[in-house]
Amino acid sequence: MSVRLFLRALAGCVLATQARAETPPPPRPPMLHLSASATIRAAPDELVADLTGLGIAADAVAAQRRVNEMMQRALQVARTVPGVSTVFRDYSATLTEDHPPRWAAQQTLELRGRDGDTLLELVGRLQGLGLVIGGLTWQVSPEHAATARQEAVIAALRTLRQNAAADAEALGLAVDGLQDVRVGSGLMPLAGRVQPRGMVAMAAAMPPPNATPEAQDVTAEVNGDVVLKPAP
Repeated sequence: MSVRLFLRALAGCVLATQARAETPPPPRPPMLHLSASATIRAAPDELVADLTGLGIAADAVAAQRRVNEMMQRALQVARTVPGVSTVFRDYSATLTEDHPPRWAAQQTLELRGRDGDTLLELVGRLQGLGLVIGGLTWQVSPEHAATARQEAVIAALRTLRQNAAADAEALGLAVDGLQDVRVGSGLMPLAGRVQPRGMVAMAAAMPPPNATPEAQDVTAEVNGDVVLKPAP
């Protein structure tokens, strides 16, 4: 290629680049950033009970042996009740502030069940063995909570679309679409927990405790950018 042709080609490239640089970008469509929320009332369907066994003795071995025996008896009783799951939690052994000091060993047994009356009757039986309630709570099971969250998300998205259409109409425009929609959801804190009143061993079976299920709020929040266009 001759020098003349090379310079002519180079000049053409420079002119094309300048033309593209001078071409203004297309105007951005008008947009709105909106958020919406919805709340679904979810009925608890699972009762959770925490029962603690305590063994006190002059030495650690005896204290732990006592609590181990108590928890094994409790587990044997709990396993005879269908539909109840059991998990051991929070084992500890510490010196008390008594004079002289003694060892206190304790462990928690967590019970879960869908049949509240059956589980409460079991709790009463275990209290008769010397276990003490550390917590008694109606909860929304993970499966039920997932369904409620999905319902709340759908309701929030519908509200977002309705609000977008109303706001666009107020501006004399129309909705062209949604961008960057973000979803969040959560379950409100649980209620109805029973606090322990002290480690008191019971020699006889006790009446079952009471626990009233209360509906819980499952809330979903959504937000996103609404792209607008001229109204038809």
